Amino acid sequence: MEIILKEDIIGLGYKNDIVNVKSGYGRNYLIPTGKGVIASPSAKKQLAEDLRQQAAKIAAKKADAEKRAAQLDGVELVIAAKVSATGVTYGSVNTAIVAEELAKKGIEIDRKIITMRDIKKVGTFEATIHFFKDVEVKLPVTVVAENQPEPKAEEVKETVLCVAAYSNEEKRRLLQRIHWIFIIGLMGIVAFLMIVLLKLETTAPYEMMGSFGLGLGFGTLFLGAIFTGRNVTKIRNLKMKMKKGVKKANEKDA
Repeated sequence: MEIILKEDIIGLGYKNDIVNVKSGYGRNYLIPTGKGVIASPSAKKQLAEDLRQQAAKIAAKKADAEKRAAQLDGVELVIAAKVSATGVTYGSVNTAIVAEELAKKGIEIDRKIITMRDIKKVGTFEATIHFFKDVEVKLPVTVVAENQPEPKAEEVKETVLCVAAYSNEEKRRLLQRIHWIFIIGLMGIVAFLMIVLLKLETTAPYEMMGSFGLGLGFGTLFLGAIFTGRNVTKIRNLKMKMKKGVKKANEKDA
């Protein structure tokens, strides 16, 4: 059914707009609450006459709306909120918060003319501010995580101790792996030497076993060298981090 709106209804239309709505919505809500009337031929004729007479007033209201909208040129909101590790906010950023943030900038906006979905995660979003018919502003709203407080010196020291313990554990594991790698390599070389000493290197299957032992020996030694180099670098980096942490903790204590 067609309804003539008697006031602005965000998401539906503005005062004096003729809109199509479901019969139940019109008869059970808009008409009983005085927010609209049935758009009969006579009502439309009266509306046209009213608009003709009110043209100057409407133009003045639109000019005022455009002036207010101009206040938001280049304005972007950055709102800090408490968030979880996954970036989800504790609570949501809604139109009331947007209105409060604008007020802090000296721009008074009624939250009722702001539309947006409640924001529940960090990121950049958009709010729409409806000043007047055909006068709307898209406002960027960026939600960021609140800055976490700097850790206290005691917490830094505790972290450094954990890093040191981890470094020592890495050393122990590294030495244990290197130990087994070299044992396997040594066993391969010993097996090769035994076959050579017994002059079995030309006899099957010892010929194959000797070649396998020699290859195993040199292969494990080569692998051990690469493995050692990588992990030594890793441990060295851990030590550097630990030293920096200790220095920072001492400076805070001082």
